Amino acid sequence: MKTADIPSHRLLTVRYLRKQAKQLSDQLAGVREGEDIEFVHRGRVACRRLRSVLKMSDWLNKRQLKAWRKEVRKLLKGMGKARDKDVQIEFLWDYLAGIGDRSLLPGIARVAIGLEHAREQLQADVVAAVDRAEASGVIGEMLATSKAALEELEQAHVRLDGHALFLRLEGQLGEKLSEFLDHQDSLADPQDEQGHHLMRIAAKQLRYTMEICQPAYRGRLDGFVVTIKRIQSYLGEIHDCDVWIEHLAATLGEEGKRLAETFGYGRRIGRLAKGIEHLRSERRQRRVGLFNELLDYCQELDHGDYWGGLRELAGQSAVLGNVPPGGGQSSAPAAEAAANDRRPAGIAPQPLLHASAENWT
Repeated sequence: MKTADIPSHRLLTVRYLRKQAKQLSDQLAGVREGEDIEFVHRGRVACRRLRSVLKMSDWLNKRQLKAWRKEVRKLLKGMGKARDKDVQIEFLWDYLAGIGDRSLLPGIARVAIGLEHAREQLQADVVAAVDRAEASGVIGEMLATSKAALEELEQAHVRLDGHALFLRLEGQLGEKLSEFLDHQDSLADPQDEQGHHLMRIAAKQLRYTMEICQPAYRGRLDGFVVTIKRIQSYLGEIHDCDVWIEHLAATLGEEGKRLAETFGYGRRIGRLAKGIEHLRSERRQRRVGLFNELLDYCQELDHGDYWGGLRELAGQSAVLGNVPPGGGQSSAPAAEAAANDRRPAGIAPQPLLHASAENWT
């Protein structure tokens, strides 16, 4: 059965849809050129956010919605591998700059060069994905449709309030929160890489859903968004470590064999292996540290029933048809402070990880 159209919910989603469609459109020329890795990064994030809002945009024609989701998925896939390589290359060259033991340099530099070669080969796929997206006309359709919808809603003086709106948002936030919390069981096993990967995806989906809903809650979701971004940062870097460990093991195995055949003697392999083994050991240690920090953080949140506060806010808003008293707009620094204030005893206020959570979106 088709979900009833709620004008205020349509206003919330169409604004976000238009914003992300513009963001994506602005990145495509830079993505095609391939000179600045940030274009691919921002384009990929815009695609992921579009996928999230399209799942909530039940006011759209089903055929149109299906076509849009399909094209966005193809573009996202076309940029995915390239972005992964960009992140790895950037990390490696930064890591090389801080190494004091010169005997480690050949092996790590060899890995970086191999990744750069692989990234160059992927650019043709990236360009093809951009060309296909532009030829489909989907982004233009999104912009035109969202513009018309916004004009219609503004003429009708639709506002972001009402029981129907917040009842719908309570269900959507609750669904994504439950999916995220269901995956927390994976933290019982430090080696459950697949479980941690699924938790990362669930955290990302919860974050995007909260970001879509933020304008309706007038600042009351800001602290929760900061918290889930922090968790996503942990999970993202843990996933990166898992990818590195697997990649470096393959480098020492299959590529090591190829190098032996190329150079014809083992001494060269040993010289390269020292740096690669060093990097693999560092990535393992980094993963252990990150996992322990994440585990402590999530346990403290659970002990204080932190996420119960989100359910309570969504439930109260559904009953009132508006945001409960005590809310208000907050700046980004204030939002982070609010998240620290809500943090249960035992968690010291800390800045977000140095690498943005969007690096893993």
